[in-house]
Amino acid sequence: MKISKKNIKEVIKIKIDPRSAYTETHIIQLLRTIHKKPKGRTALTKELNLQESTVRTMLKTLNSKNLTKPTTRGQALTKKGKDIVDTINTHISYPRELNISTFTRHKNNIAYIIKNPKKSITTGIKERDSAVRLGASGLIALTRKNSLELIGTGKTKITPPKIIKETLKPKKNNIIIITFAPKKSTSELAGLAIALDLVEFKL
Repeated sequence: MKISKKNIKEVIKIKIDPRSAYTETHIIQLLRTIHKKPKGRTALTKELNLQESTVRTMLKTLNSKNLTKPTTRGQALTKKGKDIVDTINTHISYPRELNISTFTRHKNNIAYIIKNPKKSITTGIKERDSAVRLGASGLIALTRKNSLELIGTGKTKITPPKIIKETLKPKKNNIIIITFAPKKSTSELAGLAIALDLVEFKL
């Protein structure tokens, strides 16, 4: 079966108990983390900022769905797991840390590029509030039209730092979201959750 955004939910078939210590975003974050290279449970626990018991439960579920598998180098993706992550990656970039603390007044500025978003961002307030509920300190959104522009500034023209364009190299009509939080892992998780919502990915 060819995996696409439309059938990704059917392929994964994971039901997450609302009382669980992890979310759909954690699942996708874990899959993308080991897409680069296999990792052990201890490394994943640290990188995802979750309890080891939670990571163990997630991996048990993913193994049972034939999305991950244990190897001598740690947990790795199966062919199906790789196909799912590749599908997600065509729409959402991996997180990039930006040195723009003087602009946002916060540390741990994590950026995602969203390609072909299904939803648009009008003021950025809704997305910022969602990010804050997930533990982030805030969020800024930009779009690449003729030039890179901040979303939600109204008539006030604010020029974003050049490093954003130089580092991310966004293409026309891409959306960039940048989240910031006291912890890097929180910034990454909040940003990924917003990005997944913008492209309407659901497990």
